[in-house]
Amino acid sequence: MGKIDIQVGSQRHELPCSAGEERLLREAKSMIEQEARTLRKLHPRADDMQLLFLTAVSVADLALAVKAELRAEQNRVRSLEIALRSLREAR
Repeated sequence: MGKIDIQVGSQRHELPCSAGEERLLREAKSMIEQEARTLRKLHPRADDMQLLFLTAVSVADLALAVKAELRAEQNRVRSLEIALRSLREAR
């Protein structure tokens, strides 16, 4: 079993992971640490707990936006499938 260290502010967090999860967790680590660095520049007086919270909210916001885009695309695919079915039936 591996582990990935993620740092937010001066706090280091160790996450255990199985061999198949390492690549995904490394990507998540990069995203979280980059977001924390960006937020640190915007909120230089935030303590580590505030920075961790801001990072969590920011990443959650991104996840919700992606989820909304996915839903919109799924609806678009469903509409196209219905239109295609209608065209096939009209033949």
